[in-house]
Amino acid sequence: MKKLSFFGILLIMGILVVSGCSKKSVDEPKDDPVISTETETEGGSLEHGDGYGFDEFELEINFDNDEEIEIDYEVIDKAGEEVKASYQNTLANLDIKDEKAMNEIGELFIYLLLTKDMPEEEVIDKILTFYELEDYTKFELEVNFDEGTELRIKDVK
Repeated sequence: MKKLSFFGILLIMGILVVSGCSKKSVDEPKDDPVISTETETEGGSLEHGDGYGFDEFELEINFDNDEEIEIDYEVIDKAGEEVKASYQNTLANLDIKDEKAMNEIGELFIYLLLTKDMPEEEVIDKILTFYELEDYTKFELEVNFDEGTELRIKDVK
């Protein structure tokens, strides 16, 4: 009988030790994700504001051989949920609208990371580099940034 009660006590103590070891300490840090916020600075880019950093983007590039690239992008509502887009590129034989156009021109917007302070020559060079172009006869760009500033470039050769 003494052996049975000894083994019973030993079994209960073992269960208590094992169950006590499996619980986390109250002082241990939890593995919750850290939530942080960053203060936005003015600049109107992909990193600041909603969407791409601008409400309107109009680009027209013309070439000697009557070829052209034309992009029209406009945010219809300020929540960015409704966008109107069209993309015409006669070099690539494209004339598309809405979601298909956004798939094409979204890559350009991400590549540009356009800001209101970006020098005009840099903007032109980045767009030409994106499209692998050497020269143009007319380059016209109008951008309205989220915070209310505008960028206007017009160059005719």
